[in-house]
Amino acid sequence: MERFKTENFIEKGNTIGIFRGRNSVCEKHKHDFIEIVYVERGEAEQIVDDNVYKVKKGDVVFINYGSEHSFVGSDDYCYYNVCFNPEIMGKVVDNTNALALLSLTAFNELRKESNCGKISFSTQERKDVEFILNKMQTEMVEKKEGYGRVLENYLSILFSYMLRRSLLTEIF
Repeated sequence: MERFKTENFIEKGNTIGIFRGRNSVCEKHKHDFIEIVYVERGEAEQIVDDNVYKVKKGDVVFINYGSEHSFVGSDDYCYYNVCFNPEIMGKVVDNTNALALLSLTAFNELRKESNCGKISFSTQERKDVEFILNKMQTEMVEKKEGYGRVLENYLSILFSYMLRRSLLTEIF
């Protein structure tokens, strides 16, 4: 099994990496960073620590560091990957979302109980999330002054959307 390192996905001096992927197969691997996978197009089976999630457009899978995972997707499978070090959590988490975020980081326990490892966004939420991801990718490419802080703020907003959706799912 392959082990990916932070420096392969997050540029030196940065805390966040974001890219779009279009491959339809990724062999089992693990890494020392946290990963958020957002499905932009197509569908796939994401396997995380032997749990299988069928994902489609608008779904997000939160993959904690150290988790073994892989996927097999359709030919048109396209996704965003947001990779970040666990240390960044202190910058994007505040006292209003800390407990809910703890639910996401306790991913291994949660997914045994329900489908909490996967979040499905509504049509309007998808538009908002894709806007955020596009802005993050633009910041990453253009590297304008202060882009690192801007990325952290967008990640905080993305977390807020994820937490809101996961809490709404638990209520209904």
